[in-house]
Amino acid sequence: MVNKGDKAKAGLPAQAGYEYLLAYKITVPIYDYTVEFCKLHFPYHPNHPDRTRDQMVQAARSAMSNIVEGNKHVSLKGYIYLVGIARGSLEELLKDYHAFARHRKAISQAN
Repeated sequence: MVNKGDKAKAGLPAQAGYEYLLAYKITVPIYDYTVEFCKLHFPYHPNHPDRTRDQMVQAARSAMSNIVEGNKHVSLKGYIYLVGIARGSLEELLKDYHAFARHRKAISQAN
């Protein structure tokens, strides 16, 4: 991993921090609300771990973390790859929310 000072020494342009990326700004509340949603709808029981809860929280965390990690990459190829992973994590999370709604009869089976 290369920090901003090393990039400047290598003749590469300095980057603004990931905190300024719209993609990151969007994933932060997605993660926070997913954690709260899961606490409400999938309460924690030490003897009965809930795979759906764990999967949803991990997908939201993965999206946020991959944007951060991608922003640290020197190469555009590495950045694009990790942003693609983040997008895939968000797609997975969306499918989990749809499944939750479908099981609760909130959306039709046709969607």
